[in-house]
Amino acid sequence: MALTLWVDGDAAACGRQPNRAARGLIALNRPATLPYIGDVVFTDTSDADGNPHGSAALRL
Repeated sequence: MALTLWVDGDAAACGRQPNRAARGLIALNRPATLPYIGDVVFTDTSDADGNPHGSAALRL
């Protein structure tokens, strides 16, 4: 399963808080050296047209 993390590029500028749950999940698979700020969206693999799909295996 490929897991893609989408982040809000403006979250830090808008004063959003670090997302500890997202950082913890990513840290299970690789070192998380930077905090993820604000809301994040995880998607699974893309369809044939390249459109991302939500992961049925991941629920936070």
